Amino acid sequence: MIQKNFSTHSVCILSKYVCACALLCCTVFSCQKEKFSTSDSDRLHFSSDTVIFDTIFTERGSITHWFKVYNRNRGTVRIDDIYINQSSDNQFFMNVNGVQGAVKNVEIAAGDSLFIFIQALLNENALDTPRLHKDSIIFRYNNRTDNIILAAWGQDAHVLKGQTVNQNTTWSGRKPYVIFDSLLIAENQTLTIEEGVCVYLHHKANVIVKGSLQLKGSLDKPVVFTTDRLEESFQTLPGQWGSIIFDETSKGNVISYARIINGTNAVLLKATQTPIDMRIENSHIMNMSSHAIEARNAHVDCFNTVLANCGGYLAAFYGGRFAFTHTSLNNTPAFNRNTVASVMVSNDDASNVANFEASYFRNSIITGSQRNEIQIKTKNIDDVLPVLFDNSLLRQTFTEKESVYYKDNTFITDTKLPVFSHAIKEPFSLDTLSQAINRGNLEYAQPFEFDILNNSRLVDQKPDLGAYEYFPITNE
Repeated sequence: MIQKNFSTHSVCILSKYVCACALLCCTVFSCQKEKFSTSDSDRLHFSSDTVIFDTIFTERGSITHWFKVYNRNRGTVRIDDIYINQSSDNQFFMNVNGVQGAVKNVEIAAGDSLFIFIQALLNENALDTPRLHKDSIIFRYNNRTDNIILAAWGQDAHVLKGQTVNQNTTWSGRKPYVIFDSLLIAENQTLTIEEGVCVYLHHKANVIVKGSLQLKGSLDKPVVFTTDRLEESFQTLPGQWGSIIFDETSKGNVISYARIINGTNAVLLKATQTPIDMRIENSHIMNMSSHAIEARNAHVDCFNTVLANCGGYLAAFYGGRFAFTHTSLNNTPAFNRNTVASVMVSNDDASNVANFEASYFRNSIITGSQRNEIQIKTKNIDDVLPVLFDNSLLRQTFTEKESVYYKDNTFITDTKLPVFSHAIKEPFSLDTLSQAINRGNLEYAQPFEFDILNNSRLVDQKPDLGAYEYFPITNE
């Protein structure tokens, strides 16, 4: 029995010993069989052969770009060196596996890959126009050299940090302006921005107007207000900067041929006693996280203008006066929209200064994703505001009591019937099937003969509604 037990015990020990030896042998032979790909024909593969940065303001850092290095060979590849050529004064910066800068002896196992992260910080160009900056990342391995091209357009800019315009000032030229911390236009002073000027605003930066702001763009060279993040991924994001805020002392304001996009509030007019006057013409105000226009006790004249795709109101009025003719309002943003109408008119304001003068929308379009895109709020149930939506295309229903606000309008009942063309270049031009075609009142149109593209809307004596006159495309 003892011998039997011993034998069994010995067999168990022997079995464990054999297994351990086998495992050790496997490990040893596995290590010995590790194979390196050393032939110059054993190439690495890259997810991209060029890393292209969007336009970057010089002396400001870019977002991080990346690419991958793949080893599709049967053996491990040892990379002797990875480094930036630095032929352009250290304007690109690299991170490899958490290590900043150049690295040596980096191994990529068969079937494995490696991330490379890149940023750019470009030197000033001493030019008004963008300049191309190029460099390359060098990979040396297996007696061969591969390189990945780095390319970025650098744009010099006038950088303004918390500045005040204390005298009448004109901005012109091709060199853009970048605003940090906000810009103040002092009382009784005017900032004039001429055609083609681009104004880029940093996160939460505002333009505060106590004096006068005059944007004087042209059809081919509009004035642009937008975010200072120039990367493609930021071009459709709302709320990237603050607001253009007009104080009670502001007067003589003009927005002509401008594109104001991607902020919080585009035009915020705040007065209690003296109305602020504002004229907006031939412009696009779009993609704001809050409102396109919010006016308290202001006089707003607006024509040939598009207000579109905001998180809040496209136009909100608390007292004052407004006159909108041949305007196109469409609120169907790609981001989440608040459940408010496109247009809101109210005499119920916390400041208690919300008295209206005669106001109207004429020959205009007001539509969007809500069933009712106009909201009229009165302080008292019996109040009737001197407001009229006249000869326009509206997405709206109303009660008999509210009918006093509507005259000779066309109402959108079939939302599948297109209003706008959604063309890439001019998405708010009219579709061939649009109900807005030939519906304009000729008398209302005559003072505004030319549309937003400078096309005559009086050629056929049948003007269309909205900012764009429809012209069929003909094949020559």
